Amino acid sequence: IAAEIGRRLGRWIYVIDAADDIAADSISGNYNPIIAVYGKNPTPDELDGINTTSVLELSGLKAAINLIDFSENEMLGNIVKNIIYLGMPEISEKVIKSAYKSGQT
Repeated sequence: IAAEIGRRLGRWIYVIDAADDIAADSISGNYNPIIAVYGKNPTPDELDGINTTSVLELSGLKAAINLIDFSENEMLGNIVKNIIYLGMPEISEKVIKSAYKSGQT
């Protein structure tokens, strides 16, 4: 379970960080895996694919978290689930929306 959580969380961070850095990395020339694949201005369809990747990684993360028995520490379970079910999707949405806006300018 821990390996799956780490794998899914790491992939989500990698994708969202790359999406968040598209504009800055386009200017600075720093490596960005999204720019390496799609160029400096990913199309809306390409950004949809990046969003789908984010959603899939979060889905896998949620599935792994749901395998953990938080019955001995319900508060911890609530905090973890709040972050994964509410916080991380909100961050994903903000970052992807920002990437769409950057691509339109």
